[in-house]
Amino acid sequence: MTRTRVSLDAPDLIYIGDAPDLLYAKTGSGIAYWRPEYCKGQMRLPHCTVDLGLPDVLHPWGANRHRVTFSVSLSRPMNFLAG
Repeated sequence: MTRTRVSLDAPDLIYIGDAPDLLYAKTGSGIAYWRPEYCKGQMRLPHCTVDLGLPDVLHPWGANRHRVTFSVSLSRPMNFLAG
């Protein structure tokens, strides 16, 4: 089996959708906290109350006219992978 290495380039646009609280957006909040210089903004649905402290971006290309890494950061708390 061959392993493939994937690298994601900054800047990131963090999608938090309609997360009801920060626990549902823990991946995005971690990126925003630990690497804020890599974050261009956040995308939220209109009624989302979670705010990562990043500028709101309505369209992925609004953050950067070229290329952005789109990080989807929604997860139910206490999720696990079945093995």
